[in-house]
Parts: sequence; C-alpha cells; structure tokens
Amino acid sequence: MHSATSPASRWYCSSPAADDPIRCSILPVPRWALITPSSCASAAGYDQTNADCWCGNRTGASHQRDFNLRSQLRIVAAQSKSEHRVDSRFRHLYQVIAEGQRIAELTEGTFDITIGPLVNLWGFGPERRRDTPPSAAEIQAAQARVGWRKLELQAQPAAVRKAQPDLYIDLSALGEGYGVDQLTAWLDAQGVNDYMVAVAGAIRTKGSNAKQRPWAIAIEEPVTEHRSVNRIVSLTNRAVSTSGDYRNFFERDGKRYSHEINPVTGAPVERNLGSVTVIGDVGMVVDGWATALMVLGEERGPALAEAQGLAAYFIVRDGETLRTIATPAFQKMLDVEN
Repeated sequence: MHSATSPASRWYCSSPAADDPIRCSILPVPRWALITPSSCASAAGYDQTNADCWCGNRTGASHQRDFNLRSQLRIVAAQSKSEHRVDSRFRHLYQVIAEGQRIAELTEGTFDITIGPLVNLWGFGPERRRDTPPSAAEIQAAQARVGWRKLELQAQPAAVRKAQPDLYIDLSALGEGYGVDQLTAWLDAQGVNDYMVAVAGAIRTKGSNAKQRPWAIAIEEPVTEHRSVNRIVSLTNRAVSTSGDYRNFFERDGKRYSHEINPVTGAPVERNLGSVTVIGDVGMVVDGWATALMVLGEERGPALAEAQGLAAYFIVRDGETLRTIATPAFQKMLDVEN
C-alpha cells in the first residue's frame, strides 16, 4: 500500500495470534504478509484461492487474556458501586458499550454484552477451558448476573450505571472490529491509500491490493475437517466480519457445544446455521452484528438483517450439504463492487 514517504512500499498490519499485539510494518510491494492466521490465508493459500484474505470464524479463545490493569473497563467491572463516570481519555469505551446496547435493544437481548459469566462458565472466556457442560444450577446462577437492561448509560457526562455490582461487561464481540477501526483510522491519518487490516475475524479494506484490484476476501465454509472457500467477495473501503460455530467448540457424548451462547437459554445455540458474514462501513458494527445474527439463527437472523438493511450472508447446514442466504443489501453490494 502506497504511502507518502515510500511510494514503492505497502503497509501490512497483523495480529499473529488472538492475544498478541497488533504490528504494523512497511513491506516491499511484491511481498505478501500473513495478516492473521485465524482469518487470512498464507501466500500459498492466496495462490490457490486467488483471495487476499480468508474471512472465517476466529480460532482460539475469543477473549483478550492479558489486558491493561488500569483500563477503564476493568475499573468498571471491578467496582462495587453502581455508577462509574467514564474518563474523557477513554471516551471510546463509552462508544463501544453504547453500540453493544444498541444492538442488544434491536435484537431484544439476543446480543448481550453482559454475557461474560455464561461465556466463562462454558469455558470460552479468559478462564479455564472445559470439556463437559455445566449443570443447570450453574447456568441459572450465571444467568442471574446477565442482562443488558441491568446496564444503563448516560451520555453527558459519559457514565455507566450497573443495576447490580457484579455485572460483567464483555466486549469481545465488538472489540476486534473496534481494533480494526482504530488501526485504519491511524493509517488514514498517515496518508495511506491502500490497505487491508485484520484483527482475528474482523477485516477492513481500503483502495486496492498489490495487483491494483479490489481486495479479494474468501468466505470460509463452516466445516471443521478442512479449510475451503464458499465464495470470494471483492471489497474496497469496506469492513467485513464472520461469526461461526465451527472453530471454537467442544464435543461431549456426540454433541457439539460452540462459543456462540444464547443469553436467554444460557447455553450454546443449537441450530443449523454454520456462519454469518456481515459487510458494512464500520468494523465494530459488522463485528457485533455477525455475532448477533449467528445467535438469532437461520430464520430470525435473515429477517432482522433485511429489516435493518444489513449486508449479511448466511451459510446453513442441510444435512450433508450447505445452502446460503444473502440479504438484498448483500447482493446489491456485490453487484456494485463487482
């Protein structure tokens, strides 16, 4: 990607693993970089699929395991007091929480940023992994600490109010997209005109790739046995995120339990929907909606996505075959991009 100081160079931002810091570097135009192992293909994969990046379900834990002990989010989570005023230096935290609450309202609580106790209980959070389902009593106890309506926001001055002291705020479904937005805002400020940035399952593009074409993003098929492409979409100046049940899960007695938790039931979703890909302008927004639509399922998800004008692509398992559902906005976007 061309920069003002080095016209023969391109920027590549990468996150080697879900828990590692983002690194940005300038590389010669002919070289290709591994953007994110959990979402992007290697150079060999690029040659085979003609895709610049794979847009697939993230691998490994979906939560940041090591974080700044002084972070505003940790302070809010640890406070026994019900209200915390957000420091002006961390105004972005308020914006991320507000977006989570907006999606929660639109999905009637199917998307819930207070779901952390349930995610941790099922072994998909920063705490230990597990290979057996929790008991009904454990689920009920965790659900008592969950509920998006128990979290209230005040815009001016920015403040967060918890209805109960032990409410747990989990922004993992928005954080990767938010990270992409912040990285690309910095690249824009540097005058970079062409880039593709990926943080785990969230990707954002601008301009063109090394071949002076729109960035080619491969949407994975939701299968565990191998990695294969369902379709490739050409994108520029767009954000895209995929959520699915086929990478982060455990099995017990022949039943799969994925990291996609329904806060209403307190358990992983049990549907035929394998993955959801959402394309839009803002990484944080498409990241949150991909998770929300995945939990909603193959019937309620497409209906809400269409009602909200979202460009969403659903891959559903029908026995041994896969079928796809594309919203009108998704199809229109592809027609424009192509």
